[in-house]
Amino acid sequence: MSLVDIGLAVSTINGIVVIGTTALNWAYHEGMIPADPTVGITRFSGKAEKRGVLTSEEAEIVFSVPWKDPRAYAANLLACTTGLRAGEIQALKREDIGEKVLNVRHSWSVMDGMKTPKNGEERKAPLLPAVREKLLDLVRKNPHGETGFIFYGLHPEKPMDSNIFLEGLKEACTTLVL
Repeated sequence: MSLVDIGLAVSTINGIVVIGTTALNWAYHEGMIPADPTVGITRFSGKAEKRGVLTSEEAEIVFSVPWKDPRAYAANLLACTTGLRAGEIQALKREDIGEKVLNVRHSWSVMDGMKTPKNGEERKAPLLPAVREKLLDLVRKNPHGETGFIFYGLHPEKPMDSNIFLEGLKEACTTLVL
């Protein structure tokens, strides 16, 4: 059975190959093993799975079903209407919410914590009134106080894990195949 047969993506398989070959190549160059077992190993060249984009009708269905986590709902609605990246959404605080715009000043990374957005520059994103209200609801419900992360996690110094955004979306999308 191959890695593809068990459902791993091409990029995941190549990541595994890189990790293994890097360690073995290093061990060879450090004299820890007599031969380089990575010679001739190439990357996997299978076809990557094409990702789709929800149609307007599908998005309407996805955002009309009940979601288990209101933070996942709001994060996906925000991404859908503004194009913000997951790390930018995680880094949002009350002070970033304007009347009609969202000030994108930071991004969150597990490795780096708070940092500048991907392009290195702050920007403004248009903010729909209904989305703004969802964000303000989260601010009011934040157990760490209104100055913490809008998408709060268990600890006040860290936002929620962005995997919760994706898992919430996947679960909501199951309604499309029923």
